[in-house]
Amino acid sequence: MEIRVLKRTQIDILKWDDCIINSFNSLHYAMSWHLDIVSPDWNGIIYGDYEAVMPLPVKYKFGIPVILQPFLTQQLGIFNRKNINAHIAGEFYKKLRTIFPVTYNINLKHDYVPGFNIKHLPNFELKLTEEFENLKEHYTNNTKRNIAKANKHLLKLKHIAVNELSLKFYFDNLRFPFSSKEKQLFTNILTKALNRNKGLWTAVTDKHDNILVIAFFIIHKDRITFIGSSSSKEGYEKSATFFLFDEIIKKYSNSKFILDFEGSQTEGVARFYKGYGGKVIHYGQFKNNASDILLFLKTRNFQYTLKLYL
Repeated sequence: MEIRVLKRTQIDILKWDDCIINSFNSLHYAMSWHLDIVSPDWNGIIYGDYEAVMPLPVKYKFGIPVILQPFLTQQLGIFNRKNINAHIAGEFYKKLRTIFPVTYNINLKHDYVPGFNIKHLPNFELKLTEEFENLKEHYTNNTKRNIAKANKHLLKLKHIAVNELSLKFYFDNLRFPFSSKEKQLFTNILTKALNRNKGLWTAVTDKHDNILVIAFFIIHKDRITFIGSSSSKEGYEKSATFFLFDEIIKKYSNSKFILDFEGSQTEGVARFYKGYGGKVIHYGQFKNNASDILLFLKTRNFQYTLKLYL
C-alpha cells in the first residue's frame, strides 16, 4: 500500500484520530487536538487507508522545513492498528531524512529502525492493576517516610478550577520557568484536555485549604500521563508532591490504568519516580547530524523536497 505525506489541511482528521485511538501503542501526543496546539503546521505520513500514521511536527525557519519535537510532547513515531513489518516502519522513518534538521522522539513500540542512529531515553511507568496495598509494598523507604511526613500535616487532594489564580500559582512556582509562549501552549493544552474530559487539574492543600502543589495529568485510554506539577516552598517542606502521587496511585489502583511519569534524565527526578515502583521503559530519539545533512544535500533533490513540504 502507498505511503503518503499529507499536510494538515489534507488529512482526514476523523480517520487519523480513529487510527491513533485504536492503535495498540496509542498516546495522546499524536491526537489531532494536541498536535494542532503544539505544532499547527504539522504534516502526517499515512500508510494505506490510515492503517498506520506518523505525525511530522514541521516548522519553517527561513523558508526551510525542519522537524523539532514539540513542547510537552514526549513521544511521536508510528501508530498502527494492525501489525506492520520492519520494512514498512523503515519506509516511514526514511521520510525523516528528507527534512533537516530533525529532532524526533519515537514511541517505545517502534524505537528500533535499521540504519538509524537512535538514542534511548528513559520513561517511567507504573501499572496500577494491583490492589493499593500491594502497590505500596514497592515504594522505597524514602518515599514511605515522606508520605508519612505529609500525612502528619493533614493534607488533602482536590480538583480545582482553571482560573487566573490557579494558573498564576502554577507558573510562579515552577522549578524551571516557562516562557510566555510556553505558558500559552500549556494553558491551551490544559483547557482542551479538560473540555474533552481527558484532563486532571488537581491540587494538594493543607488543612486550611491553602494550595501547596498543583499538578496536571492527561488521561488517554488506559494511560494517566503526568504532564507537570508546581510546588510552593511550603509544599516542598511538607512533602506535598509525595502525597500527591500516593493519592493518585491509591485512587486508580486495581484498574486497567498505567501511570506514566513521563520520565527524566535528571537523577533526582528519576529517583523520585522509582520511589513509587516506576519501571524504566525506553523510547528513542532520532537526530540528524552534520554528516546526515551533507549526505542529504549530495543525494537528494533539494528543490523538489522544498516543493513537497512547503
